[in-house]
Amino acid sequence: MSSRVYNLLEMATNFALPSDDAASFPWLQVLLDLSHVILCCLQVRNECPDLAYSRRYPVATLFACTITSLAGSVIANLLLGLPLIADIAQNTHTFLLILSCWYLVFYSPFDICYRVCNSYLALKLPLSIFKELGRARKVSKGISLANSVYPGSIPIMILIGTVKGTGSSFMRPFVLMSQGYSIHEGNLDTLAKPSFTTKATFLAACILVIAFGRENGIAGLGYPQIVFIISLLFVYAKVSLTLLKLGDPLVPLENLLCMMCFGRETLSLKKVDEAELTSQPSQRISQAGGPGLSRASSTMQSGLHRTKAD
Repeated sequence: MSSRVYNLLEMATNFALPSDDAASFPWLQVLLDLSHVILCCLQVRNECPDLAYSRRYPVATLFACTITSLAGSVIANLLLGLPLIADIAQNTHTFLLILSCWYLVFYSPFDICYRVCNSYLALKLPLSIFKELGRARKVSKGISLANSVYPGSIPIMILIGTVKGTGSSFMRPFVLMSQGYSIHEGNLDTLAKPSFTTKATFLAACILVIAFGRENGIAGLGYPQIVFIISLLFVYAKVSLTLLKLGDPLVPLENLLCMMCFGRETLSLKKVDEAELTSQPSQRISQAGGPGLSRASSTMQSGLHRTKAD
């Protein structure tokens, strides 16, 4: 029993290595890629205005699913000056996987694939677990790629590792605009309001950059073991936040750091409120007057309409 557990741990730590040659378990990589692509297609499907949109614009939905699935690689290649479609050119099966998942999620008979995969009680939570297992490995691959292009550049390694781990969130504004959304409709403030996954990926990238290239690692743990532990932490955070329906656990820490480093937020909010009141005097008068003033204004408008009609 102990030998089996040791073999499983060794398999997991070997798979966590950034090089593809270290992972001698292709079925595990296929499972992680499948989970990631299905969840990306579900995200695009849930953001569509209605069901008729996918029937009317199938090319737009396929483009959105492809860009969302390959967002980390596309942004990382763009920042590093590499070919944007290098992953598709080197791995043809990746595009075939995206094409198959897109068709099943959007156009399966009786919409059965979407209903099963979108249900947390059925497949969405297990798919999310497998996706989180591969997130730390993507961060590790991004750090290794950045180090190969810019050796020893810590900011670039952290940036590319974060982008590799959560590229779909950075690509989301572009995907939404490609589907017809405008900037004024919201949902495009990814940098202003990052999600917990983006913050956790950034912290994981910082930890892995510290451990990257060290023979002893951190606290006696090697680099593959650290990647594996971070993967387990990602899974634990995803399951706990999903089942318990908790908010972002990093918000209290962020509020404390912002208050210590940048001052209180209430002062800036008061200034913003004062600026809005001075710039909109008519709204200030209507709010101060209450319902009586609104009725008076309505009667005045109705009287004007009567005089124009007469």
